[in-house]
Order: sequence, then C-alpha cells, then structure tokens
Amino acid sequence: MSGQRDKSGLVGGHDMNRTFVIVGGSIAGLTAAEKLRELTDERIVLVEPDPMRAYDKTALSKDLLIADEMPDIFLRSAAHLDELRIEVRKVSAVALDATGRVVRLSDGSSVSYDRLLIATGASPVIPFPHEADTTIHVVRTHADAEGLRSELRDARRAVVIGGGLIGCEVVSAARHLGVETDIVDSLPGPFQRMLGAAFSQYIEKLQIDADIATYYGRGVVDVRRGIGDHRFDVELSTGEILHADIIVAGTGVRPETGWLQGSGVDTSLGVVCDSRLSTSLSDVFAAGDVASWPGGPGGELIRLEHWANAAEQGVGAAISMASEKPTGDDWTPGMPHFMTTIHSHRLTVLGHVHGGEIGDPTIHVAVGPNERGLIALYGSADRLVGCATVDQARIAVRLSGLFGRGNSWTESVSIVENHCRIN
Repeated sequence: MSGQRDKSGLVGGHDMNRTFVIVGGSIAGLTAAEKLRELTDERIVLVEPDPMRAYDKTALSKDLLIADEMPDIFLRSAAHLDELRIEVRKVSAVALDATGRVVRLSDGSSVSYDRLLIATGASPVIPFPHEADTTIHVVRTHADAEGLRSELRDARRAVVIGGGLIGCEVVSAARHLGVETDIVDSLPGPFQRMLGAAFSQYIEKLQIDADIATYYGRGVVDVRRGIGDHRFDVELSTGEILHADIIVAGTGVRPETGWLQGSGVDTSLGVVCDSRLSTSLSDVFAAGDVASWPGGPGGELIRLEHWANAAEQGVGAAISMASEKPTGDDWTPGMPHFMTTIHSHRLTVLGHVHGGEIGDPTIHVAVGPNERGLIALYGSADRLVGCATVDQARIAVRLSGLFGRGNSWTESVSIVENHCRIN
C-alpha cells in the first residue's frame, strides 16, 4: 500500500505499527479482518476458539441438516486467509484489561492491542428445566449441527422447543427427513414476537399442513429420561407429555460478553456502541450479534442477530478502527434483512419489523395475489419501516425502496392492496 491518506482519512502502509485484535472469527470478525487488510498493512490478530475456519452459519439449521453429502459451507478458502497475513489464535478470550490494552486468553497467554474489535456473537440459552443426563441439541456451531444431523437420520420423533427462526428451520428440516415432529413455544405462535399475530398464524398453518404437531401457548416444565421405547419425555405446562428420540432447543441466545466483566465496556444491551460502532471505550469497537447500536427507525438502540447485518458491521467497524479520527460518516449500515425457506415457502423480512396483536394499527397484513403467499407491512410514526412476505419476495423488494422516502403509511398500504388486486 502507498501509505497515502485517502478522502476518508484512512491511512495505509504507514509505520505506526499498530496492532488490531479481533475477538471472534465468524462473519463479522472475518469481514473486519478483510477490510482492515485492505486499509492497512499493520498487524492483525484474530482470536477464535472454533477449530474450523469461518463458515456460513445460516446453513447449520437448514442445508447442512438435510443434504445427503456434507456441504462445503466455508466462507473463504484457506489460501485466501493465508493471503490476508493474519495471526490466528485458536483459543478463547477470557478477560479484557482495558487499562493495559491487553486481552487475556484461555491458554494463559495474552495479546496487546491498539484497537480491539469485539465480535464474539451470542450463545444459545436453555431456559427450561431439564434433567442433567438429557441431551438437548442447540444449533450454533458446525459441531452442533453435525451432531444433530447424525441423530436426525435415526430418529423417529423430534420435539423442537422454540418457535423463532432457528426452531422453525429445524422443524422444516426434520419433516423433510421424514421425522415426526412437534414444536413447542410459550408464545401463541411462531415468529409471534418478531412479526406479529397475523403473520404467526399463517406460518403455523404452513407447519400444520406439513404434518407438524404444534403446541403453542405452552411452556416446558420438565425434560427427563423417557420410559420404554422413547428416549425423552417433555412435560408441558398443560400437563401434556410429549415423547421424543431427539430434543432441539431454539430458545434464544445471550450476547457473549462474560469475558468483558469489569473492563469498563458497557454491556447493558449486548455491547453498546455509537453510530461508528465504538464502545464506551474509544479504542474498543464491536460488531455482529453481540453489538447494539442506534440503528432503530427512530435512532433507538437495537441489536440484530442477522447474518447480513454482522457482515456489514464487520466492514463498518474496520473502517472506524483504521481511521485516525472516525466520525461515523465513513460507513452507512445497510437495511436489516434476512431470508429463509420453511416447508418450501420463501420467507423474506426487510427493514424494521415488530410484533403486535391482530388489529394493531402499525401492522397491515394482506393475502398475496391469487390467494398465494402473504404480505405484511410494519409502520412507525405514520411511515413504512419494514415488511415481511411469504412467497412474495418481489413486492418485498419493491416496498423496501419506500423505506425512509417519506411515503405515508396510508400510501404504502394502498400500494400493497393494488398489487394484490392487479396481479
């Protein structure tokens, strides 16, 4: 690199000899490392305990479970990573000494930094009672998914606890493999908290049509060893007992911030950041599932667990880290979005969505043209801020172009209603 300062104020190839440390080597850490190497020739250290190189975690609860052959889900080749000239430490971070600018590692060693990126993501939580000798699968790592994949091929019946994204994807995969499947959630329906009651009812119908037994509005009070020819019993708050050969929990995650205790980093909502992804410590940044930042429709703090968001934030954090005087104007976050396939139906979510009961004036739901699919709009302050669709991705993309353009809520609803009548 030339060492010249570009118009963003970034410096490359200089002799400052800074060390950039990235804790977390999944998509946010990977894109941060790549962007840093593009911006500077200085030292980059990546701390990541997973023995595998970075892989596509969105495939863990879908493609990897159902494929006949183990798919290649690595994000980059080993040769590409070698070209980045990054020092990789296959250990965990256990503590941060912010005063000394030192990250302490699980093998007893430590690494000093000039700029630090926290990209540790989040870890699954199992909030329901269960006996110590029961095996409850979660899906967060490649090893998790491999274990679940192996057991699903021999299972007769699965119980999936949690009606969010991971739970619904695993249920879809299990039925694809011919496993009799129950899904349980204390909420009234799937995606209820994220997308609202009307959308939730539509997804539950897709599950019922796929011969899934749904147990919504019921909590789990115990998971224990079964008696007879089934491995486990799942007792619900209604007194019902479900039998299973395999149990999967998709019951949410917790930001991985325990190692930051006492460091001075604000972890009141994940790792709290400003618009340039800087934390309460000016030389420490965060990105991905662990980070909250003022990205809501009204500038409120939000924390997203979306793959695309993590990838974009890795780039944004790297720009801020490499800049001598980051302003927050050097990087603009993209629109929140994710897509998935459930029971052969395509779910697309764009922008800022929220839960709500049927009749909520900030949510408008319409059946798609020719009675196919579903379209939901989400508003805030009389403006369209998000949409979700089933099998209607084209209108979702069209609607996303209206976000932030001043279209009133009434105008946006009219566009959808016309679309459903004309097509």
